[in-house]
Amino acid sequence: MEWTTWGTAFATKDECQFNANKVVGHGYREPAGCVYNGYQNAIVLGVVNAFVAGNAWKCVVRHTRRDNYEDPIFELILISYPDKQGDGWKCV
Repeated sequence: MEWTTWGTAFATKDECQFNANKVVGHGYREPAGCVYNGYQNAIVLGVVNAFVAGNAWKCVVRHTRRDNYEDPIFELILISYPDKQGDGWKCV
């Protein structure tokens, strides 16, 4: 499993949440949460995060351009992220 907060990946949700809480007040604001990003399927990401990440995430993103094969096609963005689309990605 892969848990993500503020663009950094962690092996466990506890480790992720610990690091998310540390950055609140240092350029980041609440909610400081973690999302599950370990499976490349938009439906699975949405369903799993509905249970484990509550209201910490905004949407599932689909990348239309990737630099490397290993780069994700789908991932989630946290609710505090201001945009719903950008250069090479958009919420689905």
